Amino acid sequence: MQACKKPKHKKVYTLPTDCSVVTVEASVTSADTGSLASWGPAQAPAPAYPASKNVCKGQNIKTFTVTLENKAGHPNQHRIIGSKGFAIDGKKGCTLHLRRGRCYYFNIKQKPNANGTYDHLFYITRDVQGGGRCGTAANPNWSPARLAGTPPPTANGTFCINVDEKFPKYSYYQDANNCMLGGMIMVHEKNEK
Repeated sequence: MQACKKPKHKKVYTLPTDCSVVTVEASVTSADTGSLASWGPAQAPAPAYPASKNVCKGQNIKTFTVTLENKAGHPNQHRIIGSKGFAIDGKKGCTLHLRRGRCYYFNIKQKPNANGTYDHLFYITRDVQGGGRCGTAANPNWSPARLAGTPPPTANGTFCINVDEKFPKYSYYQDANNCMLGGMIMVHEKNEK
């Protein structure tokens, strides 16, 4: 997998600094069952990962832009059912290298389909394949749960994660509805070069 490159132009966003509540357009996933709820605007509950309200205050917060792009050139292009895959800052299916102790925002940009709903739901999971509709899975209707403490699957909007000591070394950004649209997240320790 290819690593995401830093953007050439630094963008400044006015965002909450505590990772508490961010309004998103999403299909909310129940943390207990992993089942999908109704489409439409939703408010993400406060993630379990920051322990205090000001955990990100004063920190250097990195923002990634998440878009859906043609799957050609995506590392999983031959495993993706459909025509699109996730790109982070323009890089399709790249490995995200995050630093423990920092906060990260994901600005998800997707237009609704002709029915006014969203086809893809960006989320973070420990499952390498991601969401349902996996033709090769033993149970093609199974949806892997999101990583505890991360926002619900999000179609369009912004959410943040706090990469603290509980966040796993390896996880994946994926689509809650379709397989293999995303890539790996690798967490590096604070003192790791």
